[in-house]
Amino acid sequence: MDLSSLYTVDKAEEGVEFTLLHPYTDEPTDMTVKVYGVTSKKVKNAFNRYDKVVSNPKKNDKEKERASTDLMKACIISWDNVYFNDELVTDVEFLLDSFPWFSKQVLDFITDEQNFLPPKEKSSTKKSKEK
Repeated sequence: MDLSSLYTVDKAEEGVEFTLLHPYTDEPTDMTVKVYGVTSKKVKNAFNRYDKVVSNPKKNDKEKERASTDLMKACIISWDNVYFNDELVTDVEFLLDSFPWFSKQVLDFITDEQNFLPPKEKSSTKKSKEK
């Protein structure tokens, strides 16, 4: 098997767009979000910063909540067709703070490495290496 077919780092660094689902019906919406994957440098660094804050007993709940928001912000590249009261949403913190299902869908998507696999190519005949 060629491991390049399982290499997720390039797509994680580049970002992948996904469609948000309605939080109650699970039906696809016209809203999309582009995110980095967990194997991207940016998200790894954000997870490290988050971990330092939440594992520090001297940090209060507000600081830990801020670290969580900062982590989620680091994962999101862009979004499209997201409106509130007929106005385009431009503030990612508003989305993260006001719509927990939004944060959950982002987190679920980025932590599923299958979402960052390279496109499937037509299989080719490969010879095995003998020992």
